[in-house]
Amino acid sequence: MRTNSPICWTAIFAAGLLLTISATSESSTVRLRPLNLSQQDQQILADGACNTHPQEIRAGQMLGVEKPVDSGVVYCGPHAEDAGHPIGLRVDCSRPQGQEYWDCRKATPMLEMKIDQRTVRVLYQFASAKEVLEVLDFMLSRPSLRNVVVNPDWLASDVRVHRDTVRFSVSASDYIVHFIPEGGRQGTPHFRIERISHCPGDQCSVIAEE
Repeated sequence: MRTNSPICWTAIFAAGLLLTISATSESSTVRLRPLNLSQQDQQILADGACNTHPQEIRAGQMLGVEKPVDSGVVYCGPHAEDAGHPIGLRVDCSRPQGQEYWDCRKATPMLEMKIDQRTVRVLYQFASAKEVLEVLDFMLSRPSLRNVVVNPDWLASDVRVHRDTVRFSVSASDYIVHFIPEGGRQGTPHFRIERISHCPGDQCSVIAEE
């Protein structure tokens, strides 16, 4: 089984599915519909994605492409803990329709945290769990830029936190917030919002910028 090659029933899930097929199709009419997997298919997908029991498996079919594709997301774990928060993995997989086995991408670390009464899955890359928690704590404080206030309700599964050499970006609900870390007093982390974008579909527009 090949496992060399992270998906959510929200706009983030749909965007991930579109990225999966971008290399094989230029269609602008790609559609996604839920896919009910048999117990055998679920087991094959779980075995290819996780070394631990999967928390959840979701699957969909891509329509409007030359070669229809099944896509699935597997939430694995948790396998560790950081500051009281469970740490697991999310793995995105795909296969040509009619095939048995799945190609799975490299797993993405996934931190789980409670916000109000909901459990939020936070996927992160090139950042530590400690940095992720610091960024999200800042977002929960309702910071603003150009009269646009960050709403904690944006933080719903699956939230994505990415760090490059300088900046953090948080993809939350239909919004992307870009932060720049700054020195705080007595070592307390502090951030400055650089830009807020609204992304209701596959297009984004900047609604606040420095």
